Amino acid sequence: MTQENSRWLNPNLIELYLFSKSDQKEVINWTKDLVSQKSYANHLVQICKNSSVRNQQYLFFVSRNTAFIKYKITSKSKKDLILNSRFVGRLFNIGMNVFKDYNRIKLELSKSNTLGLVRLPKEPSTVIIKDSLNFEITTKTTVLLPKKSREYIISQTFTFPEYPMEEEQKLISRIDFDSILNVRKVEKENRLKS
Repeated sequence: MTQENSRWLNPNLIELYLFSKSDQKEVINWTKDLVSQKSYANHLVQICKNSSVRNQQYLFFVSRNTAFIKYKITSKSKKDLILNSRFVGRLFNIGMNVFKDYNRIKLELSKSNTLGLVRLPKEPSTVIIKDSLNFEITTKTTVLLPKKSREYIISQTFTFPEYPMEEEQKLISRIDFDSILNVRKVEKENRLKS
């Protein structure tokens, strides 16, 4: 994400950290366990896996203002995995203010009227503001059974005053991730064919 003609606000707006509840070790290393990254006309896919889990991560835009990221974590273990999850955000210090807004992160840019919201729209979560540049969103502890999956969906919205945030949030609350992703795939394929 950028501000002021491509000044970077952060290296990655939000990252998922999964920890084993028993020993607090990370379950997946996004760099070391990376298997593939693909860019399609309408979405991005990244796959990471190791001996314990496989993660399929999808990113696509549901509108000009909102991107969805879905993490699908699948257990490869023969025993139950008890997982704690944290979504961590770190910003560069270039004039962005971070606030807690109920169960969402609210981002206000000092040099424009842009408003940002980051949240997990489909599940209860706890928002923690660490300081002016760092925040976290945590969820309940998850028990992941062998060969079963757990999904997390994050929405990231940035709007200007001419695009009402309320309308964007209504759209987000109605979205079925898989249905919209499939629609986007068909739309892009049709555009490529014409």
